[in-house]
Amino acid sequence: PESLRLLLLLRLVDVEPELMQLLEAASAQGPSFDAALLAKVTGQKRLRLLKRLAVLERRHGIVESAGRSAFRFASHGLWQVIHEAMQPARRRELHARCADALRTGEGPLDPEVAFAYVGHMLAAERLGDACADIPAAIEHATSQVHAVQGVAFLERVLAVERATTPDLQFTAFMQLARLRRLLGQPEAAHAALKCAARAAETACAGDLQGRVACELADAARVAGDTPEARRHAEQALSLAEAVGSSELRAQALHTLGAVAGSVGDHARSADHLREAVALFEQLDDRRGAAASALELGRVLQAVGDEPAAGEARAAALAGFRAAGDTRGESAALN
Repeated sequence: PESLRLLLLLRLVDVEPELMQLLEAASAQGPSFDAALLAKVTGQKRLRLLKRLAVLERRHGIVESAGRSAFRFASHGLWQVIHEAMQPARRRELHARCADALRTGEGPLDPEVAFAYVGHMLAAERLGDACADIPAAIEHATSQVHAVQGVAFLERVLAVERATTPDLQFTAFMQLARLRRLLGQPEAAHAALKCAARAAETACAGDLQGRVACELADAARVAGDTPEARRHAEQALSLAEAVGSSELRAQALHTLGAVAGSVGDHARSADHLREAVALFEQLDDRRGAAASALELGRVLQAVGDEPAAGEARAAALAGFRAAGDTRGESAALN
């Protein structure tokens, strides 16, 4: 509400111009910020910066210490009014500085850092310079943050179509479909899959088309359309053989196993899933092996083989943990 925004702005009236500039720079990081990164962005020495943050905390009550180098704004509203009150050019400049401070070398960024880096490049309207880091950022967005936040991030990336290749669009749409399903939005998930299929066709990539077929099969399975699910899964397996992709074959076998299990064909389901686990392990794909092991555990439990089901669930849990997939780990524990 406008009345609340005005009240929050009144709290900033007595803040000295230098400290206000510091708050603007901090706001580029979000409601929480890191003092070490802020020092790089502003070019200030760490001790001087910490003294200024102490003034903002004790005299003005605008920020709060949240750890050794961590700080946060006293309220989400304060952060929002500071960030939105800046001139657009100033806001873009600060996000660009944050991105430059995060990019300290030529090598690939850690997924968490890549997520922050790409976010700043989006805000700086420089996404075209961050294409190499988008896959790692997408990985973090789809496995380590809340699905709502992940969806928002992916949609921001996809909105800058000129800065992304068909391969990147495919990856983003596939993960968007996954998150939409997690949020209980099947129609939006299906629309994202159709966009992924178009990106795969544009890229003329049989392996990408096969991955879409797997996802369409899984969506049909969840919707109870077994014939359609089996048709898409078998199409994916055929594409895997045509392009000679072990990765796609493993995914197709996983999907065929899940489809067979959904209609009570437990023996065939277990065979497909065991083969999928073995293939994923050969490929050193911990997350894929864990997902197939988890599905195998469900099938074995359905036929009353609790010892084997327990072993499969334990393997799935270990695999998700090794892959750093907190969402998968949660599914294995449930």
